[in-house]
Amino acid sequence: MHMSHKSALIFLLFLIAFSTQAQSVMTTVATSFEVDPFKAGSHSFVVGDTVEIFGYKKKSGRFHYAVQAGDYVATFGYGFYPFVAEQKLLKKLPDALSEDVRQEAERRRAAITERKRAVRKAAALQGEVRGIIASPYLMDAETGKSIPLKQGDTVHILGYKEEGRDVFYAIRSEAYAGICTASAILGPHIKRSNVFHAGGLDMQYMPTTDDIDAQREVKRNRDIIQRRETEMAQRRHADILLGRERAVLSYSYSSLSSPDYDDCPFTTGDTVSVVGYTQKDDKRFYALYSDKGAGIFYSSKYSDPFKTGINTKGMPAVDDPEVTEVINRQRQRADSLQQALAKAAAERLVATKRNIIETLAKLEPIFITVNSWETDAAGGVSMDISVTNCSPTQTIKYISFQGYFTNPVGDKCYNEIGGGTTWKVRGIGPIGPRPTTLDNIDERIDSFEANYDFDNIHFYSETAQYIHVTTVTIQYMSGRSLTLSGEKLHRHLSYK
Repeated sequence: MHMSHKSALIFLLFLIAFSTQAQSVMTTVATSFEVDPFKAGSHSFVVGDTVEIFGYKKKSGRFHYAVQAGDYVATFGYGFYPFVAEQKLLKKLPDALSEDVRQEAERRRAAITERKRAVRKAAALQGEVRGIIASPYLMDAETGKSIPLKQGDTVHILGYKEEGRDVFYAIRSEAYAGICTASAILGPHIKRSNVFHAGGLDMQYMPTTDDIDAQREVKRNRDIIQRRETEMAQRRHADILLGRERAVLSYSYSSLSSPDYDDCPFTTGDTVSVVGYTQKDDKRFYALYSDKGAGIFYSSKYSDPFKTGINTKGMPAVDDPEVTEVINRQRQRADSLQQALAKAAAERLVATKRNIIETLAKLEPIFITVNSWETDAAGGVSMDISVTNCSPTQTIKYISFQGYFTNPVGDKCYNEIGGGTTWKVRGIGPIGPRPTTLDNIDERIDSFEANYDFDNIHFYSETAQYIHVTTVTIQYMSGRSLTLSGEKLHRHLSYK
């Protein structure tokens, strides 16, 4: 008799189901018990727990079982029967004391361990195993140097290994990826949280630091960090050469010297661009530039010419060809700018001189300014008068002033000691002629003005409030005299 394909498949499934059922029995716990209270890792069962029994043997009045409950696998013997299933079902199971059952228990434990390792490895590689750096003693396993992380930094742990008295971690973060190591005695090195007394992370089932996937993930992240650092270094290098690395000079700027300048062109508070740095022997060399100048400047290694320190890490050397090119270009620019500024200043000076010549010509023959006057405690009057000789040819020998004072209501004040209402003073020259051209302005600029402080003009009045100049007489070296009064004087007189 021949079976159809469908019948054969059903028969095969039946055999598999029967075989599986025959190899183990699912049941529940009827009596609470603990497998072995004196053994580490012992398991306690309570009524209602579900267990799988895959080995059974009753021998010498004891019941022997091979049991799995979740991730717990054990073989043990007890003097009573604690399960709901009938014993006759368990009699069909393999002998719990046999080598086959022992190997099955080991296989199950190994499978559980392997599953947990796979789950933990997947979590680790996905960055789900995190911790807080707790030890400053973690060293890079390749270089032997301290890792660039500090206490409190968060890291992802990819692998873990203990070897002798040392532990090894495969870790990654934004700043570091690698295999680091530390003494196992000085743990914990990575804590569960930033709480000070938190213990170390549970490293059970973690992949080892020799795991190829963990090492591949370390390398991948190290490459990312290196690319990022390279890009940042390249951007900073470009920014430096563009003059964006700037510093403000402190009071010690004068300690900067340069073979290109007799005196440092910079002053306190100036902002300069730093495009290069080199320390050699006992000197610090800086490639600096601003609108005032550009060059290689140096100072003692013990002297910092900047108000705040600059980051010299990764900065090009002062003799780098790119730096040399920048400094040469900026020196030409600064020189051109300084020349332009000097030219503009010279042009402004010429314009100012022309304005002086033209203004003085309009004020000929003289201009007088009463700068101030005051009375002392006794009522004695002192005054300060400035004189500008606006004659293009005549030198003033003497100049005399005459006037009076008025009180707050406009009446003339009386001289309480000498009598009368008029005051007189005289100034002694020489006061040279005014400049007339750009050729002689520098020669005459210091000699065509005079200032007179008349400390005591022998006029005393405690009520004087306003001063009035009525007559000015000029006597020239040539013997000629000129008197100004009234409206003619008013045009050449100013009161401050």
